[in-house]
Amino acid sequence: MEKHEIEFVSVKDVKKNADAIIIHYIEENGTDVIGIYDTGFESHGKALVESLRRYYFTDSKRNVDFMIISHSDEDHASGAEYILDNVPVKSIYMNRPWRFNKELLGYLDDKRRNNSSLKRMLRETYPYVAKIEDKAIKKQIPIYDLFQGQEILKRITILAPAPSFYFDLLCESNKIPDPTKTYSLESSLQESQGILRDEWKNEYLTTTNETSSENEMSIVCFIHFDDENVLLTGDAGIRNLRQVITYLSKHGITPTADIDVYQVPHHGGRHNLTIDVMNDLVGDILEEDIDTGRKAFVSTSKNSGYPRKVISNSFIKRGIRVYSTNGSSIRHHKRMGKRVGWSSVACENFSDYIEPKE
Repeated sequence: MEKHEIEFVSVKDVKKNADAIIIHYIEENGTDVIGIYDTGFESHGKALVESLRRYYFTDSKRNVDFMIISHSDEDHASGAEYILDNVPVKSIYMNRPWRFNKELLGYLDDKRRNNSSLKRMLRETYPYVAKIEDKAIKKQIPIYDLFQGQEILKRITILAPAPSFYFDLLCESNKIPDPTKTYSLESSLQESQGILRDEWKNEYLTTTNETSSENEMSIVCFIHFDDENVLLTGDAGIRNLRQVITYLSKHGITPTADIDVYQVPHHGGRHNLTIDVMNDLVGDILEEDIDTGRKAFVSTSKNSGYPRKVISNSFIKRGIRVYSTNGSSIRHHKRMGKRVGWSSVACENFSDYIEPKE
């Protein structure tokens, strides 16, 4: 069997939530693979580089095989520049909106725009992805689009988004000016205040939910190891996750049984999951104190109030242990051995009180 580890990199002095993940596995034949899924803020990029140098690089392995940027938001992409300046990266996988210029020009039907002006506008609108592209071109690092059905080094399959869905999300995005659109208020995505009492058999997630178009663009990865499967979700919302569930099912994979490790989407915010998605992706609510042995990890800043209790409770009710970084890096591994100075971390407890419905 291969041996593998996944590190959820976190930084104590950063107050905002961010995702920066190291994927590492060594095949039975000795092939050593290091990958990155999201890079967080610059501080996360620095912490990630430090971890690579301290724990992953060896005399014979001193580069990163691939970097995946799940989507364009600052808390997922802005640490990439520091990483690219400080460690060799062989390839970058990310989706760039201006790659859909021709289709967008047809959709916008704006005679004032041409290919060059639209590309300029999109690069200004999505600056962190644009900066990564510029850095990659300067360093001659190839960049690849990444959509549903593609694979990376055989162990990683992309579950979402499909290209057509990605284009639809671009058209919907509030970041792309279109006079025909009706824009939603940012305040509609804010968390409400107060608390409710939770009960094990009740479910306080909503049946419908909405997150930003950019979050829905998240590249979702299914990593198949020899004895466990890992799902990395970025900030995917319910429409994206519906594509994930459908794709897995069509390919003979039952999400509720065949996924062993979950990344909780969007730092455990409540706008990315619904009752139906949890039932189909994770499973039904079980009897109390049943532990399935499966795990969920969520990247949060210290004392951020995330993951929301309604979200962590929803995983716990389904027999999933939830682990939050809370400003300190967490490492999940099999057959990799312990690290000096690292200790086990406690999982989240079931909370009797949760945030109220909105």
